[in-house]
Amino acid sequence: MKNKILTLLAIFIFLISIMSVNSFAIITSANASLSVEKSSYNLDEEDEVITVTLRLDNLKSNNGIIAYSAVLEYDKNKLTYLDCSGSGAWPAPSYSDENGKLVADRANNDFSADGEVLCTIRFKPKSAGENIVIKLSNIELSSGEIGGGGLKQIDDAQVAFSIKSSTQPSVPGGEDDPSKPSNSPDPSNPGSDEDDKKPDSDTNNDNNGSNKVPINSSKNDKSDNNPNTSKSIIPKLGVSTYILITIGIVCIVAIVFFARMKLLDRKIKKEAIKHSNDKK
Repeated sequence: MKNKILTLLAIFIFLISIMSVNSFAIITSANASLSVEKSSYNLDEEDEVITVTLRLDNLKSNNGIIAYSAVLEYDKNKLTYLDCSGSGAWPAPSYSDENGKLVADRANNDFSADGEVLCTIRFKPKSAGENIVIKLSNIELSSGEIGGGGLKQIDDAQVAFSIKSSTQPSVPGGEDDPSKPSNSPDPSNPGSDEDDKKPDSDTNNDNNGSNKVPINSSKNDKSDNNPNTSKSIIPKLGVSTYILITIGIVCIVAIVFFARMKLLDRKIKKEAIKHSNDKK
């Protein structure tokens, strides 16, 4: 009896130790990077598409990662968002145009390895310009476990390029912009000098309207229409932990049940012996 209880306790302690190791799937560090196919794109080509690749390298984690999220930032006056797609075992991330949030998670507790491409994002050139930046901020990686470093925020990633055009100046309002008014007064119009000093409302509107996707994400994001991915919350608990916790609970119940059965068996035997002695 005593040996059986000690054996069950040893098995239970072993399972608890496995659970404690697995529950703290630590992500120590990682580096995210964005890249494009070329440094300059042509606005005049109708089929020109800018493909941005998100890659994760130098991942240090005992299990890998199972989910990630980030905020996509880009200039809507220069670029038009087309779509995003997954890579390998990574599904296409869900994307909210309202707050720029990207979220993706792998199914069936399938952890990623180091040096994987997470997704590709496509844009259409909209306006010519230099040093156009696409950025991913607030990048968070998840090992799918609770606590102990299972959720890790890493450095932002960005990439820059230019968009050229033979019909549109690359720098709005620059010296090559034919729409910019001349600074020389018109002798035939005495009031032209005063008009030139007035701010260009179109230029101001263009500068003020340089719209970037907001960084702050909404907690109640209802714009995710991708059925293949989760909503905008990274899962914090993996399937393996649920299984191990269930096994632990079953072991505890089994030990208690076994102990109670033994006590009941002893009680029955004592009652039988007492009853037998009373007859004698």
